[in-house]
Amino acid sequence: MPDEEAKVMTLDEWKAMEEAKRVKTEFNTRKAGEGCSGDPQWKKMYMLTKKEKEEAHEDEDDQQVEILHLMCDCLEFLIT
Repeated sequence: MPDEEAKVMTLDEWKAMEEAKRVKTEFNTRKAGEGCSGDPQWKKMYMLTKKEKEEAHEDEDDQQVEILHLMCDCLEFLIT
C-alpha cells in the first residue's frame, strides 16, 4: 500500500455531504377551496351563526341568583 492519507474534511464539508445524501420528502399540500370553485355540490352552502346568545346569558344569571339564594339560606341556618 502506497502512502495513503486518511481523508480529512471540515465539519461544514461533512454536513454538506450528509445533506446531499439525505432524502428530501415533498408534501402535496392543499389550499382551502382548492378544486371546488365550480362544484355545484357546494353552491347552496351558507354560514351558520349562533342564535339566542342573550337567552344563554339570562340562563346563567338565573343560575347564579339561585346559587346565591341557596347560600343565603345555608348561612341563615348556620346562624340560628
